[in-house]
Amino acid sequence: MIIEWSSGCARATNDTRDFALNQKPVLLLHCNGTDAATSFPDSSPSNHTVTANGNAQVDTAQSKWGGAAALFDGTGDYLSIPDSANWDVVGSATDKQTIDFWVKHTDHVGSETYLTQMETMPTDRWFIRHVHGTGILFEVSSTTTIITLGPAGEIADTNWHHVAVCKVAAEYGLYKDGTQIAHTSDVSTDTLAGSLYIGCDGGTAPMGGYFAGHIEEIRIVPANVFNASPVVGLTDKIMVPSRQYISWR
Repeated sequence: MIIEWSSGCARATNDTRDFALNQKPVLLLHCNGTDAATSFPDSSPSNHTVTANGNAQVDTAQSKWGGAAALFDGTGDYLSIPDSANWDVVGSATDKQTIDFWVKHTDHVGSETYLTQMETMPTDRWFIRHVHGTGILFEVSSTTTIITLGPAGEIADTNWHHVAVCKVAAEYGLYKDGTQIAHTSDVSTDTLAGSLYIGCDGGTAPMGGYFAGHIEEIRIVPANVFNASPVVGLTDKIMVPSRQYISWR
């Protein structure tokens, strides 16, 4: 039997797969709540302050899990979270990191950013975005581009899709709906001083890269949550989450 922690309380589970999906995060946004609400609590122990900008809001009409999702209209909506060492996802060449979320596109036009930590545009940042016509792209820049993963796995529909970037030391894998779609091996590192943005490029207005659609279950974990083994042959697979993640607050 495995013990999980939820909102400060222990509970038992016999599902080892669920346990693997719920290692302690440094960011966890369920994006649940009352329709049209603008509050997005961080359910990780870090309890980051999240600010809704533009018309970003909770939408109960669409959800993969939990009855609601964050809605972005593509014309100026985004969430912002102050700088934290938790966003230094490429700060080490030897650690493990997982970034994952569920996304549902409204349109398929141009370049739309899911998440980014922005220090200086365009030279010091990391981002996960979707480029229509080519697919999902994870990139890190430090004066020049130092890590590129993708683009691959274009999303051409309006269905829910699970997206994950898995870093295992210097091996990076990009996954769409559990299937590895890109790989790179890179020992480059950087730590950035900048806010985390969800739904836009970040930086100083006007920003750009605005996302149109829904996102939920946004999570960053300093661990190899899915036991990923990214390989150049793109043969690795990870388990697609089967429910909402456990809240840690």
